[in-house]
Order: sequence, then C-alpha cells, then structure tokens
Amino acid sequence: MHRDFIIAGPAAMFACLYFAPNSPPRRGLLKSLRSSDRNRALAGARNAAWDLTHLSDFVERVSKAKNGRTRYVFASLDESLRHIARLVFGTEQNTTEQNDLAGALARWWPEPNAVAIADALQSLFSRMNEPNRQIHRQQTLGFIDEMIVKGEAELLTWQPI
Repeated sequence: MHRDFIIAGPAAMFACLYFAPNSPPRRGLLKSLRSSDRNRALAGARNAAWDLTHLSDFVERVSKAKNGRTRYVFASLDESLRHIARLVFGTEQNTTEQNDLAGALARWWPEPNAVAIADALQSLFSRMNEPNRQIHRQQTLGFIDEMIVKGEAELLTWQPI
C-alpha cells in the first residue's frame, strides 16, 4: 500500500503531532476544522497544506545545499510548524535516526508507540526510492488536482460532532 502514496517527511511529522495522545502542540495545525462554516474549515486545511508545502520546499532547498556554501534558516511565528520542522530535521541526520525520532515523539506518545511509529516511518523512508512506487510511475494528467478536489469535497460535506 505504501507504494501508492507520496512519502513526505513534513506531512508524516504533522500527523505525528496532530494525532498524538499526550498534549501535543496541535493548536492551529488545522484551523477551524470543526467549524460549522465548512468554508472556514476548508480555508484552515488549505493553510495547513500551504504550511507543509512551504516546509517541504525548505527541506528540499536544505538538502540540495547540503555540501555547498548556502545555509538556510527556518523562521516562523507558527509554534506548531516549528515543532514539525524540528522533527523533520531531526530525522534528516544520518546518525541514529530511529532513536532520535522515537525520543522526540516520546514527548507526546507513550514510549512503545513512539518506537513503533519511528520504526514504521524509518521503514517507509528507507524505501522511498523504490522504482515500483507510484511516484516513479507515469502520472495521469490532473491526478493531483483530482485528489485535491476529492479531499476538499469530503471536508466540505463532513459534519463535526
């Protein structure tokens, strides 16, 4: 199943914070999600998507400049986004990635869950470049736009409890 999806570190770390059970800094991650005005909820989801796009672009720039002289500094007033950035860059180092991520997640997850999540993510990240993954296959024109339209339609019709 993992072969059918894009594996994105920022989105994975977003999910790790958003769904964490132990008081994570999720405030503002999905603004107005439970609003009765579904257009406000959609605007909040678009804002989250923009944040992840911005962070993904930043990660790509940092990765490309790794051996060069250019250095980047991530600055944001959004505390939750800064937490996500720390998680993403904590897993970018080629030291003890799984242990580092598990340790970072243990702030918001019980230790066995943090270790299991870190193991699962590390397994996915290690297979990112497999040639049989969807991302490496020919994409149908408009595939991403179609997925966005479907996701937005779901969000607009979802009724918060």
